[in-house]
Amino acid sequence: MKSIIITALITTSLCAAVLFLWLNHSSNIQVTYSGYTEPETAKNDSNSNPVKIGEFFECFDPSATNSVANKPFENWANFRGPDHSNIYTKKIIFDDSRELEPLWTIPLGEGHAAAAVYNGQVFVLDYLEDIEADAIRCFDLQTGKEIWRRWTKIKIKRNHGKSRTIPAVNEDVVLTISPKCQIMCVNRMNGDLLWGIDLPSEYDTDIPMWYTGQCPLIDNNQAIIAIGTDDTLIAAFDTITGKKLWKVSNPYKIKMSHSSIVPMTIMGKRCYVYAGIGGITAISAEVSDLGSTLWTLRDWVPNVIAPTPIQLTDDSIFFTAGYGAGSAIVTIAKENNKYIAELKEAYSPKDGIALEQQSPIKFKEHIIAILPKDAGTLRTQLVAATVNSPKNIIFSSGKDFTFGLGPFVIGNDKIYALSDDGNLSIFDFNENGFIEVKSQQILNGHDAWGPIAIADGYLIARDSKNMICIKLFK
Repeated sequence: MKSIIITALITTSLCAAVLFLWLNHSSNIQVTYSGYTEPETAKNDSNSNPVKIGEFFECFDPSATNSVANKPFENWANFRGPDHSNIYTKKIIFDDSRELEPLWTIPLGEGHAAAAVYNGQVFVLDYLEDIEADAIRCFDLQTGKEIWRRWTKIKIKRNHGKSRTIPAVNEDVVLTISPKCQIMCVNRMNGDLLWGIDLPSEYDTDIPMWYTGQCPLIDNNQAIIAIGTDDTLIAAFDTITGKKLWKVSNPYKIKMSHSSIVPMTIMGKRCYVYAGIGGITAISAEVSDLGSTLWTLRDWVPNVIAPTPIQLTDDSIFFTAGYGAGSAIVTIAKENNKYIAELKEAYSPKDGIALEQQSPIKFKEHIIAILPKDAGTLRTQLVAATVNSPKNIIFSSGKDFTFGLGPFVIGNDKIYALSDDGNLSIFDFNENGFIEVKSQQILNGHDAWGPIAIADGYLIARDSKNMICIKLFK
């Protein structure tokens, strides 16, 4: 009898222990969001509170709205610059012996939205926390003086920062996408409101985790936007009127990601390439079949995609994503007048070039990247591999130069890499790898994640709360 009681007690204890472990395990399952807080789960709350896009406006310097109209400035008019390569091609007479001095510094609302530059004007999306408003702000490049701003009243919770996209700009307009997926298009010179679309209300678009990171695209006077609903994957709008010009159906229910649409010419065919949640696709950008789907690939489907893809060769594209997804190489073939995409290779972030948040750069037949935190011994270092062999990392910046989730850009054949605590490192890159030219703290905040812009020899960067402009030339 005594042994029966002891056996029963042991069994009961074991069952209780197993039950305790199971309950605690199931109730404490956590996803690790490297570099972020856990995302906000509420979405489409603008459906119940219609958003009056661009309702408010203020001009601070009316004389400045026309003062730069005819000057021969350079432009960094959208995410990743004029040709989407993230390379500034003009030669800069750089003096590496002098300290980099800020031309101006401007406080911003918490976020990661970065600058676009057009004809001496700097445009940045900002969240005005004191009045709870999403705003496009226009500054003078050389003085940092604000010229005008237009804003939309909308409540945005702190979701590890708020604003995080870069405007697209041309001669006529400035196009933005706000954190909760409101599109606004204004006159570039004077900020007049041209049109706006509230995607959650008008298209039932789901607001992505941590808000949208998609930067808008202007191409041939079309605003091209990933919509990501059951009915519409991508749509194009006239930049002046906002009229919808064409749309792409969405049979695979691909959702909006944090990645941006990028133009490419694959096998002689100009197209728009987009890495969405649930599939990657290419859409014709040519007049003869504009807006038609050329191919869709669903063999590589990360849960979160932030980096924008880059073209490796005439028939291959490099995709990468964070949170353990690693990278993929997709090849394109043409058979019987149809394009076919094939997943050539996919690998983990420990096995080659990969990025979590920033986008790779193709430079001198190499892929330049900052590795994610789960990349092993080279984690968060600046690295390079050849275009033909992305898994074979041949150069790294070394353990003394790590950058977290910070951005990097190329100018004057040098690589400018900003650590997420605001230290700017400048490297030459040649057959010997990365050669340090200069390293200097230019920002004193944290989460300096906004992509860098360079125009007219001025470098514009930001941390979570400040934007800085530095004169690179003598």
